Amino acid sequence: MNIEVLSGKGKKITSDEQLAHSRIAGSPIAEGSPQPLIPKTAASRKKLSTIFSGKHFFGSSSTAKTPLSSTAESSAMAGASHIEIEMRDMLAGEAEPTAPLDAENIRLGEVVIQISNRDAISLLLQEIFAPHINERNHEAFALLINERANRLDEKGKTPETIHQILSKGTNMDRIALVVVGYVRSVPFGIASRLLDAKQVLTAAAKTPAQGGAIAGVFSGAADTVGAKILEKSTGNTQWMKADTEQLEPVMAEAKGATGDLMKQALEISISFQTYTGRNILRNAVVPAVAKKAGAAVATEVDSWIAAAGGPVAGAAAYAAMNAFNERNHRVGPEYLLGRPDWEELFDRLENTTWTDAGINGLKRAARLPVDIATDTLSGARELLTAKRILTNGVLAGGFAGVSAAKAVAGIAAKKAGMDPAGISAIQETVGTITSAPVFAAWTMTDVLADTAIDKAGEAANRVGNMIHQSNPPTAAGAEYHVIDIPEDNRGPAA
Repeated sequence: MNIEVLSGKGKKITSDEQLAHSRIAGSPIAEGSPQPLIPKTAASRKKLSTIFSGKHFFGSSSTAKTPLSSTAESSAMAGASHIEIEMRDMLAGEAEPTAPLDAENIRLGEVVIQISNRDAISLLLQEIFAPHINERNHEAFALLINERANRLDEKGKTPETIHQILSKGTNMDRIALVVVGYVRSVPFGIASRLLDAKQVLTAAAKTPAQGGAIAGVFSGAADTVGAKILEKSTGNTQWMKADTEQLEPVMAEAKGATGDLMKQALEISISFQTYTGRNILRNAVVPAVAKKAGAAVATEVDSWIAAAGGPVAGAAAYAAMNAFNERNHRVGPEYLLGRPDWEELFDRLENTTWTDAGINGLKRAARLPVDIATDTLSGARELLTAKRILTNGVLAGGFAGVSAAKAVAGIAAKKAGMDPAGISAIQETVGTITSAPVFAAWTMTDVLADTAIDKAGEAANRVGNMIHQSNPPTAAGAEYHVIDIPEDNRGPAA
């Protein structure tokens, strides 16, 4: 990338090849950055020289390692063999060092800093891992980065080619997650349409609330079984994601530091407000259809928007979740480079094309009939687990409340003398408002259920242990003796 930002005087920094953002001793260095850029003190200038020459660069010597910058401003010098900083318009007092920095590198009017390809790769990797590096683990990360940098340099890679390969993987992950979100939301959309098309499914309901509860149970069941069936075909789709057990120890520990469960639950609940966006669309379209074509047609249109819009909302939700994960460093290139088998994966990613990704997707789709045949029963069993009983119960209760609120709003609107379009508008608005917290509660419960159930189980065990300890054997004071019986049951020999 070639960045060009001019200063007030129109002066800029130039580089022979390419230079990404960097910050050394508080002075920004980026191609196209405003002047002045060279630290004014001799000590800072010396630090600038030694860092880029590799003398004090983290991981490039056996000297004590200094803490790394953990900001996004500290970045790699992709593909640069040297940097030329023009200083022609700087004042003489600013350009002339108080003490010679390096006779070979400092000349009147310009500074040239040499950096090897291997150290440029190290800088790139430093930026990639920087969000996870702290005082306690920086030496372990130094070893990891040095090993990766050496191998990548030996393989003939440059910061530019590494960046291109990793960017390809990131973009593939983003597209894959959109597709996964769409596909995994299809069962929920199908359930929505079936509930409208097959009235027999809700025939047992005597009130709107009961109808909503049935709809919630049915939708939750369809989502549960569908997720189990789609688990194999939609799993393991990301290059830039890894489970804890797949990572090097230092990276596994760093991954654990990003795992604030409540924060993730809140992010997921926000992400799934894309379903609220779908409902807002219903709120805009359905009343207009009711006004022109009548209530019956409007109901049919509403049903199809809900069914077809569900997978679209699911795709958008997964994209939003991935954006949260990228921002909070739960996914990214460090999770590929932080694995013991990173080199194999990196080579595979380098050789993978978008065509390969498409073919892989078709292969996954082709195996769906087999997955349906083999995993439907296990999906049905999943319905009986504590987690699914809890999450589907939340959905059922929420839908019951939404249906009841819509019914009350419709009755009130009808009593007020509104026409069918007005009644429809009121009901859709109430439905949109009341369903938003339902989707939030449903998704948060799904994230937090396992932890809550585990804690409840631990509490039950503690209570059981206390009860057991407070009830000793009824024959108080009785003594019990262990009698060793010989294996031949003949008793001891005389």
